[in-house]
Amino acid sequence: CTLKSHIESDAHRRKASWAEQPAGGAGGSGATSAGGSGATSDATSSAAPRAQVTKSYPAPELPYLAMVPEDESDLTTARWPKCLLCNKWCQDEVSHSGTHSNPQGSKDHQKNLRNYFPGMPWYEENVTQVRH
Repeated sequence: CTLKSHIESDAHRRKASWAEQPAGGAGGSGATSAGGSGATSDATSSAAPRAQVTKSYPAPELPYLAMVPEDESDLTTARWPKCLLCNKWCQDEVSHSGTHSNPQGSKDHQKNLRNYFPGMPWYEENVTQVRH
């Protein structure tokens, strides 16, 4: 399969047409492509749905996780969960989990849970203020 044959395939056309739909379109998810470039060349048409999508992200349940824009200098880009204790993107449900009293997740994350918690100056500056 060559790139040209892939782009000309019906499967690619269906996926590309879905990605071009505005938020709330087919499927109702309003999601944009993870690549962030959008499928259209008109910057204004692709920016409007993205802004709507980023405004609807709920805060994660754990207090040290935040939905952070993939490009922190552009708040309209898609948001992804990030662990503010470790300053790392969450790649799964396990590596950045647990609480101060019940540390779980990766070795480094568990260390951060034990060492930093609400009320500490570092935690307030790097977690609480960033999340809010």
